Order: sequence, then C-alpha cells, then structure tokens
Amino acid sequence: MAEQAEKVMRAEHRTRSELFREALRTYISVRLLPPEKPTPSELRAIRRSEAAYRRGDSVTLDEYFRELDRHSRRSRKKGAMKDYHINIFYSQEDRGYIADIPDLPHCAAFGEGPEEALAEVLKAKAAWIEAAKAEGKRIPAPSFKPVIYQLSEAGT
Repeated sequence: MAEQAEKVMRAEHRTRSELFREALRTYISVRLLPPEKPTPSELRAIRRSEAAYRRGDSVTLDEYFRELDRHSRRSRKKGAMKDYHINIFYSQEDRGYIADIPDLPHCAAFGEGPEEALAEVLKAKAAWIEAAKAEGKRIPAPSFKPVIYQLSEAGT
C-alpha cells in the first residue's frame, strides 16, 4: 500500500498529507456521517450568493490575489490570523479539485481546476457566514494553521 501511495504522490504531484486527508474525508463522508441537507436559510443564502455572482458583484481571482498581496506586505503581529486557511487538493474520485475551509464545518467546493475550486469556496464561505448570521449562529474566528506554518514561525 505504501508503494501505491508513493506512485500516486508522484503521478499527481501531491503530498502524503494531502492523500491522507482525502482518504480520511472519503472514509468519514461515506461511512460515518449521514448526508446533510442545507437548511432553508442556507439555501436562501446560496441563492442570494449565486444571484450576486450573476450580477457581477464579485471579484476576479487576479483582483483577489492582488488584494491579498497588498495586505501581506503590511506588518502584523506574529501569529495573528487574518483570514481563514483554505486547503485545495486534487480528488481522483471526483476528477477535479476540492477546496475547503477547516474552520467552517462543511464549507467546501469543487472545481475543474484549482482556481475554480478557490473561487467556488470563496462563494461558499460568504454564503456560510451569511447563513450563520441569519440563524444567529456563532462564526468561528480563523484559527486553523497548518503545522508547516507553525514550524516556520518557530524558526525550525
């Protein structure tokens, strides 16, 4: 099994942790968790988000990345989280890219390419936050930080 994992890692240019995360997600979604249906308010939020996108109330990925780059140059307190961490990985089973936000339960999206997955998860994040506000639910602060970032901040 280790040899198969190594072959997949090389063929798909993925890390061991990405493969493990995908396997764990698949196992949990198939075996442990019942499928969730969105609440009426979540469906309304999704429809509002889609309508806003159709109206052009959105930004391109280039605009988004320029804005991120502009803000990343400003100094900020070490360790302070500015926004939610987004994972993007290729799913062989879905034959496309999956993007998710670990801090927001069930906030994930699919795309044919990584850019599309990112754009979709940003829309899903906006809908998730809007639905949580409408329902009066707590919106978690960004806190997920991959180990690699924790190690780099520690100077190792």
